[in-house]
Amino acid sequence: MDKENKTTEQLESASEPKKKYKRKILYFILIIIIGSLLFVYGGIDDSPGGQMLGLLAVLGSFIGIIKAVRHLKS
Repeated sequence: MDKENKTTEQLESASEPKKKYKRKILYFILIIIIGSLLFVYGGIDDSPGGQMLGLLAVLGSFIGIIKAVRHLKS
């Protein structure tokens, strides 16, 4: 019985980091959407600073997604 409990606990503890990184990926996708909208709005408003912030948000999110996916695979 103890062995069954230990394996169940190990599976639950192993799935916790995966949930954490899946949630991070979801947040990065939301930031990509917001950054894209900011980039478009900056173009409409003739604001190069707004466009740059949107671009940095999108690029930073792509880098974050790549890191999170690499961590999930390892």
